[in-house]
Amino acid sequence: TSVAVLAAIPGSARETAETRLSTAVEREMAAQGPIVTAEDRALLARKCGYGANETRNDNINIGNDTMHCANGKRVPMDSELRAMSKRVSDRANRHVDRALKSASVALAMAQVTHEATERAMKEVRRSLKER
Repeated sequence: TSVAVLAAIPGSARETAETRLSTAVEREMAAQGPIVTAEDRALLARKCGYGANETRNDNINIGNDTMHCANGKRVPMDSELRAMSKRVSDRANRHVDRALKSASVALAMAQVTHEATERAMKEVRRSLKER
C-alpha cells in the first residue's frame, strides 16, 4: 500500500489509525453475526434463573469452573455449559480470524504501521537535531 493511498483515506484529524483499526475489526466481526446466539442466551438465562424478558445474561462470566450470573447465582459448569462455552469460544475465534483476513482490516493495520513509522521517523529526526 502506498503512502499516497494511506494519505487519501478519509478521517478526522483527531481520529487515529488505531481507532480506525478497532472500528474496522468491530464492523467485520458484527457482519458475521452474533458470537453469543439466541440459543446460547436462552441456556444462560435458564441456568441463571432469569425470566424470559431479562437480559442480565450479558454480565455473566465463567471462572474457577463456575458460571457467575449477574444476579449473584453461582452455577457449577456442567456438560451443557461446557459445550456452549466451547461453541462460543470457537465462534469468537472464527470471527476474529475472518475479520483479520478482511481487506478493510488489512488496510487499517497498514495505516497503524504507517502512522507508527511516521512518529518514529519524527522522533529520530528530532533526536538527530539535538546532537
